[in-house]
Amino acid sequence: NPRRPEHHCNEHSLLNLILYSKSIPIFSFTMCSDIGQASHCCVFYSAVGALFTLWCGVMIHTQPFFIAGLEDYEVAKSSAFGAFFAFVAVFLLSILVIFYDSNYKKEPIADDEAAEGYQLSRGDMPTYGTSS
Repeated sequence: NPRRPEHHCNEHSLLNLILYSKSIPIFSFTMCSDIGQASHCCVFYSAVGALFTLWCGVMIHTQPFFIAGLEDYEVAKSSAFGAFFAFVAVFLLSILVIFYDSNYKKEPIADDEAAEGYQLSRGDMPTYGTSS
């Protein structure tokens, strides 16, 4: 049970209410707790990053005069496209991890011997359309 720090500021009190409230589960502290969940997060992040850096690289290549503050256009263009390829590499690696995780993830079985003695119940079943 984490202790709430005492603050006199309303901003900190609201933050503490949000973080430590037990009735409103806003944050899940188990997000990205395994490699499959982390790779789903990375796929989204890297796709957005790749699109943004590709757009920046294209803008620097085609219309660098519209971007203020660039001293060396070639360095800026190579940095933007370098970041684009890094995001693409993370995206592809995350896709591979998602496929690996979905194909080779083993579900935990509560009791290995429980399935051996399992039978469907035959009693108290309605006899729709039978002669008995």
